[in-house]
Amino acid sequence: MPKTIWVTSDTHFWHEEALALYKRDFPTVEAMNDAFIDAINACVGKGDELWHLGDFVAGLAWKKQPRKAVKLARDCRERIRCTTVHLVRGNHDPRLPGFDRLFDSVHDIASWKGWERGEHRIVLCHYPMLAWQGRWNGSLHLHGHLHGGLPSQSRSADVGMDGHGLPPLPTRRDGNDARALRAAAGPAAGRVPAPTHALSGVTRASRRRWPCLACPPRPRVRPRCHRADHRGL
Repeated sequence: MPKTIWVTSDTHFWHEEALALYKRDFPTVEAMNDAFIDAINACVGKGDELWHLGDFVAGLAWKKQPRKAVKLARDCRERIRCTTVHLVRGNHDPRLPGFDRLFDSVHDIASWKGWERGEHRIVLCHYPMLAWQGRWNGSLHLHGHLHGGLPSQSRSADVGMDGHGLPPLPTRRDGNDARALRAAAGPAAGRVPAPTHALSGVTRASRRRWPCLACPPRPRVRPRCHRADHRGL
């Protein structure tokens, strides 16, 4: 049986301010940690693969007490039974070698082909993007950071725990178990139309009066353009 790839984001382990900031209904930060870890372990198998899209921990004084910060992060990581956990770094994640070693790999952005049985691409980043690799050819962008504050648009989806509930969302690289992600991402059928070029309505005669992008914007002494049809202007 092929392993399932799961995605989640913005657990904010040990972040006491997150209880009020994101309206998390837990009495203590320890209770929040327990609930999030239990939700992960309830669906992610030991042989599965978990991609965490950033802010694994937050609120730790990792610059002043780096050893303590890494120890607290390790306590949470060791309680997650999944053996393969990858991190796409978020703005709260400490940049410490000891923290990075808790994960099988650490990325600023990650992507792979395999959506729709190998035809499309999945792009993972902590931050939402307006444009991403394969955007116009049906690729899907998964992110966190927003904590459910904005609705998912087009083929991008907020997979953070505050946006859709505690359990991580499943997918497989062969696309056989992607219904939850497709629903979270909105319309999934068909390609997104490519944007219209700014000069698409300019006629060929009028386009000759436009300098190419290599020409500087109206200098006092205009240098010679590299394009032959501009040299007489």
